[in-house]
Amino acid sequence: LMQRFVNSQDRLRQANPAIIFRAFLGLFFSYYMLELMMGGMQQPGVSDNALNDFVDIFLHGMLIKE
Repeated sequence: LMQRFVNSQDRLRQANPAIIFRAFLGLFFSYYMLELMMGGMQQPGVSDNALNDFVDIFLHGMLIKE
């Protein structure tokens, strides 16, 4: 995964690939830790594909492209 970031560096904002990797892993770790803590409770407004939503926000941000 880290190698793919390094190879795509011309399309990424300037950031240390190791930091990007740690942030991406942190996203997954925090997602699964919260799933364990909440005991699989279904939250209103949260779909079964919530992980896909988290990854989309991480990779594309919150702002609409102008």
